[in-house]
Amino acid sequence: MAGGNFASGYHWEDGVGPAEARPTRPNLSPDNLVTPLTLAEAIYDILFYHMAVRLAPFIELITHSATVNHGGGLCKEREVVFPNPCYHAQKMFSRFAGTVPLRSDLKTPVEDLALVLYDLRASGFNRKIGIIDALAELDDKKGQKTLLISLVHRGTSGPVELSVEIEGVKTGSKAEIQLLSAEVPWKANTLETPDAVRPISQTLEVQAGKFVVTISANRTCERYTT
Repeated sequence: MAGGNFASGYHWEDGVGPAEARPTRPNLSPDNLVTPLTLAEAIYDILFYHMAVRLAPFIELITHSATVNHGGGLCKEREVVFPNPCYHAQKMFSRFAGTVPLRSDLKTPVEDLALVLYDLRASGFNRKIGIIDALAELDDKKGQKTLLISLVHRGTSGPVELSVEIEGVKTGSKAEIQLLSAEVPWKANTLETPDAVRPISQTLEVQAGKFVVTISANRTCERYTT
């Protein structure tokens, strides 16, 4: 059986046998655990939205506050309200509401999941996962077609240079970018630093429907429009 809280990643079998043969596991503590207040929640939310789009029409509604009741991504402390990273992520992804999903072919590096919890390790779960996840949709709500691309780096292996090639849709010469990232996935906004994790806008050149972008390490959630 496994313990709770600080012992939740430990299993008694890990402590059996010669010390040099026992596995090394990550040390979980409040300083490096992800919570609904951290950037990891934003990444999780967007990955969940990606999945919902792919499974349409089977998922009709996602209620974020039903799973974690924390004000829809807003915090209040000393009568001051400030956003959590997931608030920014949800606002960014709201642009995709009412758009039309497009086919996207993705080639991405893979890596092994950590599988800290014993139950996951014992389940035979496939540890290989693509570190980039992508979703493309066409926004034609205002009579002017706009291609929306959502990219999430969910790995730990560092930055990835991604070449984006757009076919079948006429593109302009610029790609507007909104980037949500932090140096670690457990980064959170606080009363003292309410903008520690916030969207940053950039612009990229698009040539013949192609552009190249470097997506930062795992703790990154990025959105692109062109």
